[in-house]
Amino acid sequence: MQGIYQIIDYATYLSPLVLLSGIIWQFKNYRFFTSPYKIVFVYLTLQFLIDVFSRVYSYFFLSNLIFISIANIIELLCLFGFLKVSSSNLHKNYNLFFAIVLLYNIYEIVTIDYYDFKSFHTYSRTVNCIFLLFITINKVINNLKKEIIHKRVKVKLFLILFFTVGAILNLPINLLVNNDNLMVYIFWLIHVVNYIMLYIVLNNYLSNYNKVNQVKSIID
Repeated sequence: MQGIYQIIDYATYLSPLVLLSGIIWQFKNYRFFTSPYKIVFVYLTLQFLIDVFSRVYSYFFLSNLIFISIANIIELLCLFGFLKVSSSNLHKNYNLFFAIVLLYNIYEIVTIDYYDFKSFHTYSRTVNCIFLLFITINKVINNLKKEIIHKRVKVKLFLILFFTVGAILNLPINLLVNNDNLMVYIFWLIHVVNYIMLYIVLNNYLSNYNKVNQVKSIID
């Protein structure tokens, strides 16, 4: 078990390194990015800042659990924004559902006691993932019907996996926070790897910006 704990510990430090390397590498291109790329870059930057601030905060205070909820809201805002601006025909009803989901996230932040570890539980990320998963699947199906395969579709295909894993892993969040058995460590490792893979996919998406702009942009 000690070996698994060390692997997870090392993996948590790999996450901000992947984020920072992508941010530094892509910063020079930010002013040239179109909206989908800008949103992805902002998302990666905010994720890096949350990671750093949560570590600093936990050093001075007993709990940094509030950063889970903050990260959930930022993820919802940025990834919904990405799906929306990269999809010309996103149904208007999604905006209503987005507002409802966002209000639920805010409600959790206001009502949760982040210093009560035993009773701590949040469903916001599971709700967010299910909402974003539904949109992503819908957009991918539409793209495949139109036989449109480009970089954003490939990102969305990975997002289907990312949201599915996220929705499942965050259901037992209370157990993950309050227990330290082998199964909990495995869950945390999958969680960390899921995010690292997302950051790599999004960094790769940004790195292809110049290649994409050498040809006529395809709007799905």
